[in-house]
Amino acid sequence: MNILTSPTFIEALSLFGTATGFVYIILQYKAHPWFWYVSLFTALPMLYVNAVQGNYATAILFLYYAVVTLMVLFEKFAQSRKTGKAQPAFVIVHTPTRFYLPLLIAFLALTAAFFFGIEHFKALIPEQFRPINYYVQMLDSSMTALSFVSMWMLKKNYLECWIGWIVVNLGYTLLYLLLANWSLAANFAFWLLVACFGLPKWKRLMKEQQHTEKPTLN
Repeated sequence: MNILTSPTFIEALSLFGTATGFVYIILQYKAHPWFWYVSLFTALPMLYVNAVQGNYATAILFLYYAVVTLMVLFEKFAQSRKTGKAQPAFVIVHTPTRFYLPLLIAFLALTAAFFFGIEHFKALIPEQFRPINYYVQMLDSSMTALSFVSMWMLKKNYLECWIGWIVVNLGYTLLYLLLANWSLAANFAFWLLVACFGLPKWKRLMKEQQHTEKPTLN
């Protein structure tokens, strides 16, 4: 048996991703900019685990997470060198209404692309790594698409990204329960709980930031 695809190794990677995921979501909840650093150590093992388990849309998602994280870290490094500050300000804002329709279209297009892309290339995938049924494949594809959209919104510090994360984490909790991957199911269930509190938390932080930015009247 190849140790890199053995159940023990995959479970160990899942546990590692779960542990770093706990740290990541707490830092994100607090709007602490360090959550981007932890994100990288969550994305890479999750990418491998999902690829081995046949969740190819989710594997692509975590690859996207890793790429976005590297982009954000590069932008932070460039901005800190330009401004001389160690950590640029994390300012929370509302999603501009003009983005609602494009984001919906992007979600639907990505869902279709992932689902039919996996279906088209399914014959090339080893049988043990194929999605177990169409329901899992659709759930995997749609939650991956919504995660792409939510991650883009998070990169922009949009408050409403938490709405996407609530739906995403609920979907992934169901997905991993169906796959009997208990550690990842527990991971996303915890993320779901934090996401439910994250939305009102960021609302309060945004109001505090807006109050701080107002000029003081003499």
